[in-house]
Amino acid sequence: MGKRFVILGNVDNLGNTLDPAEIALLALSGKQAGFDFAFKTPVDVKGGILVRDQHGRLDCADIGPAISHEEVIAAEATGTPILFNCATGLFNLDYLVANLDRIIEELPMRWSNQEKDPGAYSQAEQVTWEIIGMLDDFFIFGVNKYERFLAAKLLLESLMTSGIGLGDPRFPTDKDPARDLRGVAERLYSGLKGKLAGAYGMRLVGNRWVPMSAKELRERGGTDHERGA
Repeated sequence: MGKRFVILGNVDNLGNTLDPAEIALLALSGKQAGFDFAFKTPVDVKGGILVRDQHGRLDCADIGPAISHEEVIAAEATGTPILFNCATGLFNLDYLVANLDRIIEELPMRWSNQEKDPGAYSQAEQVTWEIIGMLDDFFIFGVNKYERFLAAKLLLESLMTSGIGLGDPRFPTDKDPARDLRGVAERLYSGLKGKLAGAYGMRLVGNRWVPMSAKELRERGGTDHERGA
């Protein structure tokens, strides 16, 4: 059909929009894939981080199933910056189609114990982003979390991104960036406003975001996404 690339991302990430620069780099380089990672923040507790395996290869390790919370906390305590997976993958379709069966068969199976509202249970899953450890030639894109990873994995994270309560003096703040939840929330909210007004072609009316009219979009030259394309 003439399609060369495919992007895979999570539905709970409003920052998951196409980046023309990443597509251009993949097209010009001929690499197999590219993945977005951003510096880990206090709200990034559910997902994967960039690691090197026992053979020195880059891989994505899911916190819990593949790497323990204690190991992540210990690494952060040393001051080592940690890159958190934005759950966004851009793939070369020629490579992906030719290797899809092998990927399905060889992607590691992870077991984890879960304890949630319905009760305690064990879960078996193949973590999509562990495909990084199976590739030979790929990009790791270092991105700005507040532009590319506005995730909603947790209710608290969603509320922080929405900007609710930012003016409340009780909102937790700290001189240590690793514990400054107000600072993180302000940047998440700023990123959300930028994304809605840019890539999503919306404007704030009162307290509601509404779609721009066709005329408004024409006057501003389309959405950021359209202008980039």
